[in-house]
Amino acid sequence: MRRHLSRQHGAGEDGGLRLNMRAAAGPASAAALFPDRAIEEESMATSTRRAARFVRPEGEKQSAAQFGSFRAADEKAAGTYAENPIVRPMILSHGTLGVIDLAESKKFYTEFLGLDCVRHQERGMNVRVGGYWGVVCLEIGEGVQATKIYHHWGLDVSTPEEVDAAYEAALKYQDKYGIRRINKPQQMHNDGDYAFKLQDRDGNWWEIQYIVEPMKYDKRFARGDVIPT
Repeated sequence: MRRHLSRQHGAGEDGGLRLNMRAAAGPASAAALFPDRAIEEESMATSTRRAARFVRPEGEKQSAAQFGSFRAADEKAAGTYAENPIVRPMILSHGTLGVIDLAESKKFYTEFLGLDCVRHQERGMNVRVGGYWGVVCLEIGEGVQATKIYHHWGLDVSTPEEVDAAYEAALKYQDKYGIRRINKPQQMHNDGDYAFKLQDRDGNWWEIQYIVEPMKYDKRFARGDVIPT
């Protein structure tokens, strides 16, 4: 699941680049999120906004049936959702990620990637940016197995220049954060997207990318299947 993030620059430790990404709060206009690429408001049925409706201000979760009613009309028309599934989830809440040492990983996540981290138990930490959905990091120790490059976590930034700046920062702070591998930025996905990937000290891959088409992941659900199944 991707989120559409605003970007703010701030100085990290040692004056380094800090990727301080935050989601726009509330039902912001497209012009506010992407002032140079304004798009129609109707296309902004984002996952974050649906999640905000899922959790009421007082914290009471709504039922699966109620949450389902918030799905965008164009997504329903596209036939994206099953009408009577066996499991009726309210929301995709989290994924899991193994790390060697939570304290060291937290430094990288907060100081370099700009993620929000909460240590909720001795060997567990919640990580998120831009909305309700997040990652649960589990401290496994040296038994952590490195992942393949196609099993990665994507962080979206606002411009190609920010991708380049993040790449240069990764090279500069590679030893400090124990970054194992850094791939050069390149055009991706045959649609003009621009990104690079790095493998962190735990063997997990991260992709820092600029997406040409705003909200493209949500738009895919609005369009429905384009490949026959």
